[in-house]
Amino acid sequence: MNTPKTYIWKYFEDQDFKDAPKNNLKIFTIKSFKELLPDNPDFLSEFIEMYDQVKIPQTIVELFNKLFIFEGSRRNKSQFYEYELNEYSEEFLLLSCALQEKISLHWFVTDPNDKLQDDFLHTADDYNNFLQILESFLRNRNKKFVIRIEHSLNPPARFETDNFFLTNEILSSLCEKYNLNLENFENRKTEILTLSYKKVKWNDPKKTVAKNLFNFLQQKGLSQGDSKRFIGAFLIISQIPIDSKQKKMDFNDVDFKEIIDLGDIKAIIDSIDEKVIANYINR
Repeated sequence: MNTPKTYIWKYFEDQDFKDAPKNNLKIFTIKSFKELLPDNPDFLSEFIEMYDQVKIPQTIVELFNKLFIFEGSRRNKSQFYEYELNEYSEEFLLLSCALQEKISLHWFVTDPNDKLQDDFLHTADDYNNFLQILESFLRNRNKKFVIRIEHSLNPPARFETDNFFLTNEILSSLCEKYNLNLENFENRKTEILTLSYKKVKWNDPKKTVAKNLFNFLQQKGLSQGDSKRFIGAFLIISQIPIDSKQKKMDFNDVDFKEIIDLGDIKAIIDSIDEKVIANYINR
């Protein structure tokens, strides 16, 4: 029997995503989305295909459950609002995992100071140059090529060779890896470059989720303000940094880690900045 592929919930700590401790995790089986995001965006389809189940800390599950059935008074108003969404609880939990996985995998891209960002943004251009070398090799297998590899680790190292047999073996292996030959080269080149450009194009999934959830909540009869507060609370509990550039998970300097640890759903909802969520929805 195959071991199920499992996604482990992540906490956002010290400006990075870290797996939750293995104790007190609750298991949920991956299911298709029928209500929240019926037209599964790419990141959600990929998540459903990749994993069989998710494991989420019991305290997080309990906090989400508080959100789904929350009742409270509006700020500065005598009216009351409530979220009666517990029937969709598992879809929300799975969406939360898929969203944080997508953002955590691309997290370094959102950091303007990260040295990998420049590499990421130039991936397609570098692939193009790399493929030009492989094309030259395929057309000139009887010629000598020079291969040089070096790194600046401690101690630094450098390797360079023009040995015909060794360079031929290395370049042949690369062509085999990318399934390249003279007959299919142009088509495969287009496929590889198209894929690399798609990797560079970053469509923030939290904006996609915010827009879809807003439409869903409006259909369920929630006001615009209540919908925005729910979405903000959903993102916060999901450990999604609100300010990606500064790597912050807060609104108005509120320490959400503390109130999440306390399980204070009212404090989370009351602290949501609706204007920030509106920016996600309207962009």
